[in-house]
Amino acid sequence: MRWVAKAMVQNTLSVLPKGVAMNAFLQRHGTRSTVLTPERVVEKMARVVPMHLRHLDEHSPRQRSEAAVLEIGTGFTPIVPLGFFLAGVRAVHTVDIVELTTVGSVEELLRCLRSASSTGLLRRLCPWVNPRREAEMCTSPGSSAGRAELLARFGITYEVGTALDVSLEDTSVDMVISNNVFEHVPPPVIAGILQESRRVGGAAVVVSHHIDLRDHYAKFDRRINVFNMLRFSSRQWRVLNSRLEPQSRLRYPDYLAIFADAGWEIVSEDLRHGNEELFQKTRLAPEFRRYSADELRVIDMWIAARPRA
Repeated sequence: MRWVAKAMVQNTLSVLPKGVAMNAFLQRHGTRSTVLTPERVVEKMARVVPMHLRHLDEHSPRQRSEAAVLEIGTGFTPIVPLGFFLAGVRAVHTVDIVELTTVGSVEELLRCLRSASSTGLLRRLCPWVNPRREAEMCTSPGSSAGRAELLARFGITYEVGTALDVSLEDTSVDMVISNNVFEHVPPPVIAGILQESRRVGGAAVVVSHHIDLRDHYAKFDRRINVFNMLRFSSRQWRVLNSRLEPQSRLRYPDYLAIFADAGWEIVSEDLRHGNEELFQKTRLAPEFRRYSADELRVIDMWIAARPRA
């Protein structure tokens, strides 16, 4: 089984001194999952940024041009922060516990976006892009002596560190966002991130999170489905789970409970359910039988929340 082999490889890499760098090399040159193309960049921007913008527009008192955003989990390239720049947002501070973003990856991202702009792809898939910001991106120098200088041209600052203690002042941002992050961290960490979000955002802050509840191994191995990980007991999953990209297996009701316990009020949610026939064929491990079928079939969720008064 390919997905089991991947888990074993990643768990081996996790104990090596340069395991994270080796995994990044394999993702780029083996599976090529991190290689950028204009189509990949713009499609992701079109899929992710508009929902965050909707949550900002509907639930924050701050206008886009005045808003400051904190992103949790930068990844290899700051696609979402640059998307916020193009949408007219004032500033984005992005933080990641692992340093994956480089000058080269930012320059590669800019080349892709400029190519998409020249062909009209950017405007076609992202009609919300501010024309002035688009022109500014296309005329800005494409290279820089340093990563910080290059990102600063677009109102972006980058920090390597924990999202539990961000180097921002109290009440300095209007929105906190993440994309495909919460499914990789345990409940106490999510609760800590929400606490830090309230510190840096204050009473009026809005959080907007995209959470992917599918088995991520299914992206790599087409012979398994998105519910595959629900077949295993906790003991089995400790062996099969990747230590480099762990999947918590929290379900939709679990996230609602974490937000409620941390003192947050859900103001918007958008759920997508997986195929019912595939779900019915999945033999659930005992710990998942306490959920309803409708709850377990949620494979993708957007959630926006504000601190309770």
